[in-house]
Amino acid sequence: MNVFGYFEFSWKRPIRSLKYFFKALRWSRQRVKKGYCDWDVMDIDTWFAELMPRMLREFSSRLTEQEHPMLPELFDEYYALFIENSGMSKEEFNEALYSYETHDEYSEKYHLWCAKRWREIIEAMAAAIEEVNKYEQEYGEELEEKKDKAIALFGKYFFHLWF
Repeated sequence: MNVFGYFEFSWKRPIRSLKYFFKALRWSRQRVKKGYCDWDVMDIDTWFAELMPRMLREFSSRLTEQEHPMLPELFDEYYALFIENSGMSKEEFNEALYSYETHDEYSEKYHLWCAKRWREIIEAMAAAIEEVNKYEQEYGEELEEKKDKAIALFGKYFFHLWF
């Protein structure tokens, strides 16, 4: 991702080295102005596969316990797990969740659980994209399946990244 990462001055080929150095300067300037450069455009698959997992993990590490999207599937999963583990009936759980005395306790548990689960989903997205990048040289159905899985997972939660 570093445009100077491949740069190594060679006394055997000084003109070639200087040309590359000036291209790298141009790419750096483009990244400052546009956020991407010609090199990124020509190698967009590698750019996405290397950059997105790092960005997703950094995003996940900066989340607080109260920051997570209000996804219906997370609530349904939590609801089923809580009822299964607590021994409460659905009616008792709903009553406890919405009663004034116990709302804060159950709400806090729900938010903590959802934040943890959201981090797991983000990590799964990052791992799926890395998996595709790792097997990029392999062509065939297996790579296509991994790519489809990674893109489907990323696409499913794409708009929820900004909740």
